[in-house]
Amino acid sequence: MDSGLRSRARALRWVLRLTWEIAPGFLIGLISIAFIQSGIPAALAWVAKSLIDAVVIELDASNPNAAPVMFWLWLGLGLAAVEAVSRAVREYLSQRLADELNVKVTTETLKHAAGLEIKVFEDLAVQDSLDRAKRMTGKRVTALLYQGFGSITSALQVVSLAAVLVAIQPLTLLVVGLVTPPFLIVRWILARRAADLEYERATKRRWTMYFMELLTSQKSVAETRLLGLAPMLIQKYHALMVAFADENSLIYRSTLRAVLIFSLVSVVAFYGLLIELTLRALNGGATLGDVAVFFAASAQLRSGLEQCINLLTGLFQGTLHVSALKEFYQNKTRGRVSTERVTDECTGAITLEKVDFTYPGSSVPVLKEVSLEIGAGETVALVGENGCGKTTLAKLMARLYTPNSGRITLDGRDLQELEIRSLHRQISFIFQKFTLYEATAADNIAYGDWQNILGDRAQVEKVAQTAGVHDMLTSMPEGYDTMLGRAFGKFDLSGGQWQKLAVARAFARPSAVLILDEPTAALDARSEYELFVRARKLAEGRTTILISHRFSTVSMADRIVVMDEGRIIEQGSHTELLNRGGHYAELYKLHDRQMPAVPSQD
Repeated sequence: MDSGLRSRARALRWVLRLTWEIAPGFLIGLISIAFIQSGIPAALAWVAKSLIDAVVIELDASNPNAAPVMFWLWLGLGLAAVEAVSRAVREYLSQRLADELNVKVTTETLKHAAGLEIKVFEDLAVQDSLDRAKRMTGKRVTALLYQGFGSITSALQVVSLAAVLVAIQPLTLLVVGLVTPPFLIVRWILARRAADLEYERATKRRWTMYFMELLTSQKSVAETRLLGLAPMLIQKYHALMVAFADENSLIYRSTLRAVLIFSLVSVVAFYGLLIELTLRALNGGATLGDVAVFFAASAQLRSGLEQCINLLTGLFQGTLHVSALKEFYQNKTRGRVSTERVTDECTGAITLEKVDFTYPGSSVPVLKEVSLEIGAGETVALVGENGCGKTTLAKLMARLYTPNSGRITLDGRDLQELEIRSLHRQISFIFQKFTLYEATAADNIAYGDWQNILGDRAQVEKVAQTAGVHDMLTSMPEGYDTMLGRAFGKFDLSGGQWQKLAVARAFARPSAVLILDEPTAALDARSEYELFVRARKLAEGRTTILISHRFSTVSMADRIVVMDEGRIIEQGSHTELLNRGGHYAELYKLHDRQMPAVPSQD
């Protein structure tokens, strides 16, 4: 992490540019108020001095005149009113700007995340970067602006107050020059140390959120309770939080020492100047107004100096958070951007040419020089032991990953040259770990083709009937309108029911390619077989890639591709591979002993 002054300045310029793009009027208003407020304390101090001096003069006069006194009183009233109004307006503008920035920053962060390749999220450094970015909300950006404007306001107030006090007591300049720099440097060092600590905690903070999720999530609470993991998980969470608190405590103690030293030294120094000024006033070298204003304004100057330094160090830490957000934005989105769209005439023919792939952070290739041709409308099953690369290969064909070398084509066109959204419109993918959407039953299906059928009940029901889940949905408490999941609803499904819904969601999309990656793991062998019989009819005309460990299902494929250690070692029909007596036949014998009998294929 670059924490130099230039980096901080770039971060601040980025925030100002972002704010100007979103709400230039609010930015202009806040800047104007910052300059207005910066001069008010010094002006009020001078008014107070002049008022006191005017009162003393009129009291000594033989014929007192209230006019000079009233002038300063009315001027003071006007300045106080301006200060009150500007404070209220600043609060309003800050709140409005926080909302505007929050919408912009969070939306842009989500958009950027949505444009990243899937493999990027498997990188630990990116996970830490994303965690920092998610905590960089619009309110933090607004707080940074507030600290920036506050720093300007405080600095100008300090300068203007110092000018007034120097005019009264010239030695004020010497005290400010000697006391302020050491305090600023110490606070700056401590702020940098605190920011570095926070930056380095990203992984540990994700661990604390993970422990909290295990202890409170409906998905995990039953198992953690049964295993009695709560005390151990709480202890791990507590240990991390205590470590954070201990690290913070060191910073807090160092900050306390610095503040105490600055406060005591500045108090003694300014009171020394006050004593000298008072003695001079007794000898006629200064006025009563000089003494009164120096007494009040010197305290305000000390407070202003401390506030200005606090805001500057807060600004420094805030720009580090902005740098973390910019760091996340530096994660590259999909490598190529193409406008070549995939049309509805897509046939689904897929070709892989010497494809290699290795996951980020790993040195072991998952796929090695994989070449394969899948004809339009062909059903191909990928078979092999766990870890042989089947799912990775399927995700590459869906362009969820990008090959390290080699290429994959759809209808003869390189996937990397195709516009990504139109490409994904031609792919239906039922994942092994499919998502359980907290939404209505109807929406769970419609999400498969949400641009066209979300909110179209007739189309959703048509898909449900075709996929064989209509009766299941109508039996729910509120039918298709039943809110599924425990996060926002009161009705949940079994694993097998969720899988049937995921299959229906995949068939909602009129795609040319259908990929099924162990989508029926929660079903028994007979239910899986019946589902694939139905799926084969539904997928008629589509290119289908099937991944399953159940050979009764695999045998329905037109061709079976056998993988081992990231390579294709055999391919052919079920009968051909059995007769060959190779790796497939060996796997078949092992699995056949464990699987219950299912109906033979018609």
